[in-house]
Amino acid sequence: DAERLARYAASVGVDGVSAMAPRFVKCENADALAAYCAAVARAAPATPFFYYHFPLATGVATKPSQLVRAALARIPTFAGMKYSDADMWEYGECCDADAAGRLAFLPGFEAQTLAHLPYHPQDAYGAISLSFSVLAPLHRDVADAFYGQRGAEAHALQATS
Repeated sequence: DAERLARYAASVGVDGVSAMAPRFVKCENADALAAYCAAVARAAPATPFFYYHFPLATGVATKPSQLVRAALARIPTFAGMKYSDADMWEYGECCDADAAGRLAFLPGFEAQTLAHLPYHPQDAYGAISLSFSVLAPLHRDVADAFYGQRGAEAHALQATS
């Protein structure tokens, strides 16, 4: 189904396609997960592919930094990851795995907006989440305070999210 949906999405001109890890037949390691993602990405060969890392929903424990390394080697259209996980150390490992700095890592946990900002230049920060959509001005203000070196203000704003 994921390949069929990716093919359809590409045919209607989307800007990118994404897939989560399979929930029922689990991939045993990062290489197997990269192979699954590569099959989805091949269905939309000219469309950027994003992996959606959300272990609480999928039950997949593969380290996303290992997936980044495997995906860079296997998926020409690999463009990055939506990262919905509380493990900030691993988030940093993902960013470090992208030595060329060409991937987008998009946080998905609103309560960690401030924790993600040090990994991104101001002009390259983005996030994906329902509440980011609803509370976009607040999260923009958190980022503006952080990048403006107003740490106490950024923390206070983050506490209200």
